[in-house]
Amino acid sequence: MSIEAGPGSYALCLWVETEVQVQIGKVGIFDFCPGGYVYLGSAQGPGGVTARLRHHLRLAINQRWHLDWLRPYARIVQGYVALGHDRFECRWSKALAQLPGSGIPAAGFGASDCRMGCPAHLIYFANGSVLEEIGFVLQAIANQDIRALSPADLAILN
Repeated sequence: MSIEAGPGSYALCLWVETEVQVQIGKVGIFDFCPGGYVYLGSAQGPGGVTARLRHHLRLAINQRWHLDWLRPYARIVQGYVALGHDRFECRWSKALAQLPGSGIPAAGFGASDCRMGCPAHLIYFANGSVLEEIGFVLQAIANQDIRALSPADLAILN
């Protein structure tokens, strides 16, 4: 499976198996409960969304993004990509944060450069089964086809 190396927005569904306390860069120390998480981002620079996803799929030696600190404790189980120059991560995070059972596990996570006032670009769902449903929400907001990435698709990118 290939994703063109252009700009885009992405959502990564993660699973944290056991409770863990993690230092997230300069943002602070946070407790992450077991369950499902959705990390929302965009990649507009060189290599676009393909390069960013490849980065997030690997455990980073030098942490650059907030997700790099959480990744050793979180397994990526699914992903979604919307190609193009529109940045959807803020609209996606606000919509997902309104879903029943959602929460903000770490204020400011992934949103340090956010200009739309998002509390975070990481949303927590104690009931991880909701991760299977979020593609519909993301697509409705993007108002375009988004590409779902299965674990097999993600393995090929890695």
